[in-house]
Amino acid sequence: MRDAHPEAGAAPLREELCRLNLSYLLLAQRLMAQDAHQAAILLGIEEPLTSWLPGASVSAITTLAS
Repeated sequence: MRDAHPEAGAAPLREELCRLNLSYLLLAQRLMAQDAHQAAILLGIEEPLTSWLPGASVSAITTLAS
C-alpha cells in the first residue's frame, strides 16, 4: 500500500540532503584553503565555485546547500 501523503516524507529527506550538501561544501572549502588546485581536481569542481567557495560565509554556503 502506498503512502497517502508522499510529501510527508519529503521534508525529512530534503533536510537530510541539505545537511549532506552543507557538510560536503564546508569540507570542500577547507580543502580549497589548503590547496585550491588539488581540491578542485579531487572534488571535480570548476568555476565559478572554485573562486567563490574559499571566501564564502557559512551563511552563504548554507543557502547554496539548501
